[in-house]
Amino acid sequence: MQVGWEMLPEEKREEIASKAKVFTEQHGDFSHGYLNLEKMVGDLSFDLRLFPNTANNAKKEGMLVFSQEEKYIALNDSITYEERRFTAAHEIGHYHLHYNKRTDSFASVRYKTNKAGKDAETKYKNAKDEEKDDGYYAWIHEQEADYFAACILMPEGLFKAHYDLSKEPSSLAKIFRVPPESVVLRKKELKLV
Repeated sequence: MQVGWEMLPEEKREEIASKAKVFTEQHGDFSHGYLNLEKMVGDLSFDLRLFPNTANNAKKEGMLVFSQEEKYIALNDSITYEERRFTAAHEIGHYHLHYNKRTDSFASVRYKTNKAGKDAETKYKNAKDEEKDDGYYAWIHEQEADYFAACILMPEGLFKAHYDLSKEPSSLAKIFRVPPESVVLRKKELKLV
């Protein structure tokens, strides 16, 4: 799983955190102590679907399918339940942050799979403005969607309250039902380490 949102500028993280907080207040159900993501997805009129892990999509964890006919989040059936939750929240992040309801379109970025992940991180971490291309902006959108996912799955106040009780990433991952590496990054980002 790709988690590199700590490289986003602080003001961008603050903007996304604020949007995620409002979004969670409107659509979040934490009655069981963690975000009921399935309810949130349903409230947004999306379906969740699994797709088989094949050679053609082995690197894909999930995708947002959005058309006039259907809206669903497709998740790779080979990833863990916690990774599926994070991936579904990530796709909701794309929808909430990058979809323009007025024009009925996503931000004009051509997503290029060969520029995702660690290769993109290496290429774009210290990129000069003239080196930034569509792949850079697609990579930034991925980081923004990851950060949005972290914010809705592990809201700052709730995360800090649980952190005061248990600082172990594996315990916090079980509480929030997210991958442990997401907890580690969230702790770092909230300056709890």
